[in-house]
Amino acid sequence: MKSNFEFLMTDDNDLKKYYTNGVHAEKIYSDGYYSEEVVTVRKIAEQLTRDIMDLKYMVVEDRATFNDNLTRLRNGGYVTDRTLNLLYEVKRSGNIQAHTLEETATKETALKELKNIWYLLGDFAGKYYEIPVDTNTAKFREPVRETTYSSSERRLVYIQTVDNSSGKWSAYIGARKIGKASIDDDLSHNLEANSDYLRKCADDRIKQYMKTAGAPYIVEWAELGFSKVTRSWFGDEAVHAVLGRSGIKHAEGLEGNEWYTVDLETAKKAITAVKEGKTAIELDNKPAKENKPIKFKITLRPEQRDAIDKTKAAFKHYNQMLWNAKMRFGKTITALSLVKEAKYKKVLIMTHRPVVNEGWFEDFNKIGMTKAGYLYGSRNRGHRSVAELENLGQPYVYFASIQDLRGSTEIGGKVSDKNHDVFSVAWDLVIVDEAHEGTQTDLAQNVLDAVLKNKKNTKLLELSGTPFNLLSDYEEEQIFTWDYTMEQEAKLAWSDEHPNEVNPYESLPKVSMYTFEMGDHFKDINFTGDGFSKYSFNFKEFFRTNENGKFVYEKYVRQFLKNITSPGPTNYPFANRAFRNNLRHTLWILPGIKECNALEDLLKCSCTVKKQATENNR
Repeated sequence: MKSNFEFLMTDDNDLKKYYTNGVHAEKIYSDGYYSEEVVTVRKIAEQLTRDIMDLKYMVVEDRATFNDNLTRLRNGGYVTDRTLNLLYEVKRSGNIQAHTLEETATKETALKELKNIWYLLGDFAGKYYEIPVDTNTAKFREPVRETTYSSSERRLVYIQTVDNSSGKWSAYIGARKIGKASIDDDLSHNLEANSDYLRKCADDRIKQYMKTAGAPYIVEWAELGFSKVTRSWFGDEAVHAVLGRSGIKHAEGLEGNEWYTVDLETAKKAITAVKEGKTAIELDNKPAKENKPIKFKITLRPEQRDAIDKTKAAFKHYNQMLWNAKMRFGKTITALSLVKEAKYKKVLIMTHRPVVNEGWFEDFNKIGMTKAGYLYGSRNRGHRSVAELENLGQPYVYFASIQDLRGSTEIGGKVSDKNHDVFSVAWDLVIVDEAHEGTQTDLAQNVLDAVLKNKKNTKLLELSGTPFNLLSDYEEEQIFTWDYTMEQEAKLAWSDEHPNEVNPYESLPKVSMYTFEMGDHFKDINFTGDGFSKYSFNFKEFFRTNENGKFVYEKYVRQFLKNITSPGPTNYPFANRAFRNNLRHTLWILPGIKECNALEDLLKCSCTVKKQATENNR
């Protein structure tokens, strides 16, 4: 099937670059990577905007953002309203996906944005290069994955580095570039991996861009970019995706996205992964050979050891456990250590904060989970899907966001087949990270119920630093607690109890805590009843607002403010001028925005009344 962007195949290099990127976007779409395609289309649109400005003789600032440039085009009336609207639409869709770790773009969105960029490029080619293009959307053909490929698509993937024997190219130490090159259709050539013919093809391609740089390059490896599993040709982009998902970073100080800090064998392993239909490789925590091996020695602190032991004991009688642990307790390291010790085969990690995926992935590699035979999976790190992990037949840990899971039809969402495999697996252990954040909503509870359907054997471990809304669901032996007070006591006692050992708490900051018991002053059943008195004060009810945005219990809130600002034996934080001068910048956390607005209004009102009273006394 021909590309929709064939009209860009001209002698003009400025249009050819769009052909290459347009075809790449079609390929990503046809492979089903919709979110990646939306981001790619956004990048094309951003470059297109800069080119339009250049052709309009506008100065294009290097540091100007996409939005800055669109604003200038809009204010100057340089493009039609339709063109401007489509550019903004493509930008918006790309931004949504670029700023989340989860894949949110649907097939419909991806196809729509592909049509938009097709129209924009057709309009661009017609206006500025006099190439007639029929941009009627009826002419657009949805890209379909091909099972056969023309000879022009035959390609190889190569690995190169730079010869630093002269000492002049230190920036390239430990760095390698994974690129691609085309091969001809003469089947008489030796097409075996790293053959002289393939190396020559790679060399010819590298000369085109390295000659001007003057860097003495070395072709280390070249092999066909063809997968027998998917029956398709692939390029360097697919290998880059595997490297990125495996936690291998771009080389610092080198331009472009093709240079990675990686050793030759690992780069070759990434190529093999693509050929085998895999989306990630397992690392051994060793960087390029030119650098010293990195070794992580993880020694659990006593409280971390206690958390594991108490959890294993609790799981003999219960299916649920709660870790009420302060920040920097080391919950990911400790939870993964539990997984290893208990030899759980299938572990699901869920959270309302997908950004913590990076931390879980890094700690997974640090503590040697790979060496223990485990695989890691998620939408953007490790293996891409549960199905892939299942096929590999090894123990694994899969990370997913609750926001993403709740969109599935299995629990009442509107996206069919999304995360179907997550709900079909009989998990050994489900870990809910930051469990206090939104897990009590009906949708979140539906997600939890769906993954815990095999309740007889599936264990649940909830992690939270502030689990006040969860404590009443657990018995005492199901709760492990480690708070700031316990940490400070352990830090002070370590030297006496272990005089000849390094204090593992030494690097942790000193914490001075000042608390006051709300329940002593406010004994209303709404704040202390329904089980709350057993564990904590009901702040959410105390600061609840009505439909007018005012506190329901304004009398009590006023009394609370008076308590913490009145002089007396309690020495509350704002009780005197000296205290207040030291607390000019404080952060107050309330249940929601309405409550924050209500407290702000109340404080302003109190200040106004106090000021008026002072003036009257004068």
